[in-house]
Amino acid sequence: MKSLIFIVFILIPIISIAQKRITIKDPEIEFSLEIPKRWQKHDNGYYYYLIPPSPYNDEHLSITYVESDTTNLSYMFEFTINDFYRLNEANYKLLDNGNDTVGLTLAKWAIFESKVNSIEYKSLLYFFKQNGQIFKLRGTARKENYDKYEKRYISIIKSIESKKI
Repeated sequence: MKSLIFIVFILIPIISIAQKRITIKDPEIEFSLEIPKRWQKHDNGYYYYLIPPSPYNDEHLSITYVESDTTNLSYMFEFTINDFYRLNEANYKLLDNGNDTVGLTLAKWAIFESKVNSIEYKSLLYFFKQNGQIFKLRGTARKENYDKYEKRYISIIKSIESKKI
């Protein structure tokens, strides 16, 4: 009983303080997600980046979304992991893939490795469709750091809430 009281009154407030909810608005859609407080945000107009505190500038979670009336999410996902990345990323190797949910929405995911400028990376990719948009989220870290970030990437992805404007 004491441990339950500790969890409710001590750990839950600490966990909620450690994150903040941000909102991203577009002419057609608005979505929000929870990110750890010390993570930085960067929007280059095509991708929205969430960047963890790291000595490297190449570890991040990228978010992009495109309006689509396609009902074949699986085809777009399979094309991306089996054709696009295989052709565009050196030493691409698909490690695992499967299905999950983001909210009540079916999501497709994959974990893969690749190499850029002799640096080995490991990435987590999520695809899902909400409110007429296909979301593509990719969490990338140096291979030796990936395990440190994977749970955070998934937590951020699963916190997404979207609505049409």
